Amino acid sequence: MCCFGALYLVPEPFRVGREMVRVLRPGGRIAILTSYSGQAPPIRAVLTTAASKIGLTMFDRQSFVDLFTSPAWSTLTSRHSAHCSLSRPKSPVERSA
Repeated sequence: MCCFGALYLVPEPFRVGREMVRVLRPGGRIAILTSYSGQAPPIRAVLTTAASKIGLTMFDRQSFVDLFTSPAWSTLTSRHSAHCSLSRPKSPVERSA
């Protein structure tokens, strides 16, 4: 399952992320690419406020890394905290096949 450069456009991006996790089959993978606001806090606050006025979401460096960090994931790769690639372990039945 992939989502590249679109989550900032969605009204509830973390809800979408949780739904991606919910429907992912065992052994499946999720890849996300999104921008993040890496500016100093005062500048980031202004950008975040301006973005929200036009329906965009600004993410911080850890937004999706934190969402997908749990023992349920076998792999989490994050480059510059803007790209997450992760996989769910196979179910016991799939592992024994």
